[in-house]
This record gives sequence, structure tokens and C-alpha cells, in this order.
Amino acid sequence: MATAFIESRAHPAAAPFYRLFPREPVTTSASIEIEDIVTVDPMNLNALLQRIAGVGENGGDIVIVTHGVPEGLTMALVARQAEGSRRHRVSAGTDALNVLMSNRPASEKTQVLKLRDAELRSLLDGMARVRALSLACVEFRSCNVGDWSDTLRALWRFFGARTVGAPDLRDAYAFIDVGSVTRDERAWRAWHRRHPGAVLYNLSEGRFALQTTGGQEGSTRFQAQAIADSRHAVASWLREHFPPSASTPPAGSFPIHALWQSPLIFPLDSEYLDHIKRYSSADEASSPF
Repeated sequence: MATAFIESRAHPAAAPFYRLFPREPVTTSASIEIEDIVTVDPMNLNALLQRIAGVGENGGDIVIVTHGVPEGLTMALVARQAEGSRRHRVSAGTDALNVLMSNRPASEKTQVLKLRDAELRSLLDGMARVRALSLACVEFRSCNVGDWSDTLRALWRFFGARTVGAPDLRDAYAFIDVGSVTRDERAWRAWHRRHPGAVLYNLSEGRFALQTTGGQEGSTRFQAQAIADSRHAVASWLREHFPPSASTPPAGSFPIHALWQSPLIFPLDSEYLDHIKRYSSADEASSPF
């Protein structure tokens, strides 16, 4: 069983999504089951480490949902940096993690990372406590973090896990509104006129059409509108694209998770795991560095 640590201010639909769909695919033959959800708002590296160290299980799995870029996580190192001006902020990217893990003197680390002595001690303590858990799997659902192997390697080293995984595409959560359930062709034609970019799914139990708006570059939020022939068609679409749900999805609106591409890539789509890049102890053993 895994714990998900979620920055809900960044991804307000993520916690509802994992309550409804608690299974997160990680390889073609394995998934992790999310049993507990911990929101960390606002999320910074120090707060995240302390929460993981406080509730994480030895040899366990965790999922971290927050903002990311190819260079790493975009959260600040400590709360003070997040609350201050950008010129005093250092993000938890690859360079910062490598400095924290280095043998450089504490005085150099505080200067480079713009930290106070107590903040550095807290970060190093949190890192040591999380590493002591010997986590099996750390899954990042953060935009583009899996795009660079150097980033994955730094995260693998920093968290001390056997394996880490992250998407090489933008990653987003949203609520989908199935506004109409009807087989009336006039209603379908009218809906398509209002949603000209919709993707149509022809399923065994009927049609389901989906259009997204928003989600421009730099944004992880989007809106999703849908129409379906019937509730059975909605259920069929969910079974095809998402892991088994813990309960029956609400009739009108429910959370979804997708990798950002056109059309969207959902967790059970064959392309999903193609875009979840991994780094593990085996990769380290074969690395030339």
C-alpha cells in the first residue's frame, strides 16, 4: 500500500482522483495501491520530507503530486523561500539536490542555496530520515520530470528509493463534467457545434465524446466537457481508460488524470507507461558515472 503526497493547491482534482481510482500504474506488470492521501500545502521540499519521514513505511511506496519541469521539482526548498521574493527562492531542481547531497561544507551549501543554518539542518535531517525508510518506489506525477535522465538519477539518489518514475510529458488532473446523457442526434449535433474539437470514443455500450479547454503551456489545469449516449457508455469509457474505481463515479462530474497530448493519454492507455520514465538501482549499476 502506498501514500500519496499531494500539493492540492496545484492539483485540486488529484486527491479526489486517487480516492476514486487508487491504483497507479508504474510498469506494464505492476501498479501501486494508494491507501492514504496526505495534502502538503503549500508544498516545499522541507515540508514534504518531514511529512514523508513522519508517515512513510519502511520499504513502502509513495506518490508525489506537484509541479515539475525537466530540470526537476519547482517547489521551493523551504517555506521562507516560497513566501519571499523570487530572487531569494531556490527550487528543488537537480542542481539544488546535488548540492544538498554533496560533501561541500555547510557554509557553502547555505550560501549557494540561500538557506539559513537551521533550514539546512532541517533539510539534511529530512533527507536522512526519508533515506532511512529504504522506499521501494517513489512515483512523481509532475510535469516533464521524467524528460531528463539526470533529473531522475538525482531524485533516485536523493530519496534513496529502489526505483523512481516520472512522466516526460505534462501531467494534469481535472474534473470532467458529463453534462448530457442522451441518444438524441439533434442534441449530439448541437453539442458538437459548441465543442468542435471533441474526441469521439465509439464504445461497446455507446458513444462518449470529450473536449478539453485550457491547459495552455505552463498550466496544469484544464476543463473537460463530455456527452454520452448513456450512463453505461460513461462506465464503459471509464473501464477502458482508468484503473478499477473504489466506488461508483458520481453521475455528473468526476475527477480524471491524464498526460497532456492530443488526444489525452489516460492511465490505462497503452501509451501511458511509454511516457513514465524510470531510474533504478539496476540503471545505476550499469551507469558509466
